[in-house]
Amino acid sequence: MEGIPSDRDSMAKTSSSGGRAHLRKEFLNRFVDGESFRETLTSWLEDLVEHNAGGATFDSPFERIGLQKFDYALEGVRFSSCSMWEAFWGEGHNAMPFYVSSLYDRNLKFYPAEKVLAKGKTGRLCASAIMLKNPRHPQGKWDDVVELALLRPCYDYNDSYPNLSLVSEALFFAIRVMIARSVSKSSVRTSLNYVFVLVLNSQCGSVVRVEGDLNKMDFDLNTNNVYKYAASWFQNYSRIAISPVERIWNKLGNANWGDVGARQALYATFHSIAQFAGMPRNTIEDLAAVHGSRLQARKVERNLTDKNSSSYDHNNDNTKMNMFQHRTASPEIVELHEESIKLDCSRKTVKLEVGDVVLLEDSDSQNGYLVNKVMSDGEIPYYISSRVENPGEDLFLYASPTRHRWSPHGRT
Repeated sequence: MEGIPSDRDSMAKTSSSGGRAHLRKEFLNRFVDGESFRETLTSWLEDLVEHNAGGATFDSPFERIGLQKFDYALEGVRFSSCSMWEAFWGEGHNAMPFYVSSLYDRNLKFYPAEKVLAKGKTGRLCASAIMLKNPRHPQGKWDDVVELALLRPCYDYNDSYPNLSLVSEALFFAIRVMIARSVSKSSVRTSLNYVFVLVLNSQCGSVVRVEGDLNKMDFDLNTNNVYKYAASWFQNYSRIAISPVERIWNKLGNANWGDVGARQALYATFHSIAQFAGMPRNTIEDLAAVHGSRLQARKVERNLTDKNSSSYDHNNDNTKMNMFQHRTASPEIVELHEESIKLDCSRKTVKLEVGDVVLLEDSDSQNGYLVNKVMSDGEIPYYISSRVENPGEDLFLYASPTRHRWSPHGRT
């Protein structure tokens, strides 16, 4: 009957789908040389830069309003005790379905990060990835990749964008992920048409977003130059967005969560997780709404507005604040009363020398720290030290003009 597919039609479609998956898998098996891909793509990228001389070569991965809402949403999230998964999806009872894996450039295979670090085999690592847990393949497959991060020391904080070599490398990994997803047995993954790759060094980073329809890509295996077809797809059918290089970590290796660089990296991770986990229980809009309540409360506290005015919604304020009270008890950004931040500026910073021992005491313990090396960032001195009882563990030690500001800050 007309309009009802026959068994022959169904078999033909299945055969066609199976043949397409086979072609893409074989294409992916051949698409393994990032250097060959870079050489094929370089001239096109150089033309793009030249054509946009004086302006931005690439669009931004995010709209400013979206990034601002995300910034407001994270205002009350303290990452030292609460992960992004817990803040948006977990609610304390859903186990996080992701883990971190390391990628070797020699064979482009993934290995659990903790095992790589434990064995000290980090020399040939080319990337790290957030992976979806896969009991059938515990080491991870390319279609399990949620987000990739390339750690490369060869670009500076002052660069506007990652250099073209790094861009090519990010695109190489991005399309590998997209092809692997397109032949996945999971219908969710085959429907995903974009991927994020972070390009990072020890202080700053950039977000690369690649989007496009792989059905428009030529997977011809009759030629050995698979890189030519991949480059052609990028030139004609992809949308590439790259954020400017922004600072993420300070000199001690701690993330500046409030800076735009860290926010952009987190926002990319948020969208990557949402691809696999779906929209979160606590939406960005829900968490961002609390920002308005905090702002209004601060205005009232500073007598900048009338708390009894019609514009101040007591019930709304209480409801929103109570929703996330467990998350905002110790926020990253807090307002201090003026009297609590008065410092005795007449004191000079104490200067230590190599061999000095500093005794620090809190309510629970008392520890001695031996100064091993004196350093400076141009403004204040800091020290490489170690615990007297554990000399093998190096720590940063900061000293300020007041005796209450001595603290070992983190491992070197």
